[in-house]
Order: sequence, then C-alpha cells, then structure tokens
Amino acid sequence: MKDMFFYPLAALLIGGMIYFALSLQVDNTPDNADIFVLEGEGLSQLFPSPGTTIKLSDTLVQSEKFVLLSAHMDRDLAPPSAGVFATLGSAYEASFGGSNIKITVRARQAAASPAAAMELGYFTDGSGDSEWQKMPLTAEYENYSFNFSPLPPKGDGNDYVGIWPDAKGEGGAIEVKRVSVEKILRGN
Repeated sequence: MKDMFFYPLAALLIGGMIYFALSLQVDNTPDNADIFVLEGEGLSQLFPSPGTTIKLSDTLVQSEKFVLLSAHMDRDLAPPSAGVFATLGSAYEASFGGSNIKITVRARQAAASPAAAMELGYFTDGSGDSEWQKMPLTAEYENYSFNFSPLPPKGDGNDYVGIWPDAKGEGGAIEVKRVSVEKILRGN
C-alpha cells in the first residue's frame, strides 16, 4: 500500500480505537452529589491520620456496623491533619462549594476508655476550612451536627470530613455509625 493511503487510514483507525476506548470509561460521578453518606461497610473508607486509630466492627449485621476511633496524641501536638477522615471526591467538592452544608456524625462514647468529647471539622483543598467543633458525647448513639459554608472550589480537588476522637490524645475512644454531609436547602 502506498504511503499516501496507509498513513491517513492508520490515523483514522487509531483515532477510532481511541474514541471507542474513551466511550467505555465508567462515570464515577454520584447520581446525587447533594448528599454524601458513609455507613455500614462504607465506614471502611475512613482513614486514620497520625495520632489516631480506627477499627471496623466485625458484626455481620449491616445496621450494627460501626467503627471504633481513638486518639493517642494531643490534636494540638499532632501533625496538621483531619484526624480520622472521609474523603469526598471532586463531584462533592463542586456540589458543596458555595453552599450551606450540614455535617453529621452519628456517634457515642465507647464502652471501654470512653472519650468525653470528639471534635468534628470540614476541610477543603483551598476553599476554606471550618474550625474544629467540640461535641460532648453520651453513652447512647446521637447525631452530632454543625453547619458550614465552604467557598466555591478553585479547581478539581477533594473535601474532607474530619473526626478527632479525643482532642487531648489520652486514648479516649468513640464509636461512629454514620458520617454524612448534605446541602441545606433554602427554607429547611
């Protein structure tokens, strides 16, 4: 085959293969980026920063799943971090940026070495972070919430929900069943 026919046909074939491959990509954007929820097995997506630990319960019943969080380092002395944190992808960052949001953690004191309080925070990639919010804990599961309004994002990045189980780092422990972030709609 002559070069004047071969190269245009080869370019067309390669372009077609690239187009076909790109059309097969999976869209990981959530159907509803107005609410983010971790519960049950999803709690395994929480990640501990230095100074904190995490252990997923081994119960087989999804509705009873929880994570046991503790801290062995004073938050003020630890390297700057979000404590035990959940990562919200760029779709959530785009949805929540510039909006009023409500951050909720369903938690209680652990049976052994119970922490008196936990601290919650919302962190962004350059769009402004909340202050740590101290929440006194009880022995029963309760929803602990605070509201925050992050600025619109400056690019693609992630947002984070942080939990510091014992701000003094004295080994206090908490149990967490659910972490959620949702937009607060006007009138609600």
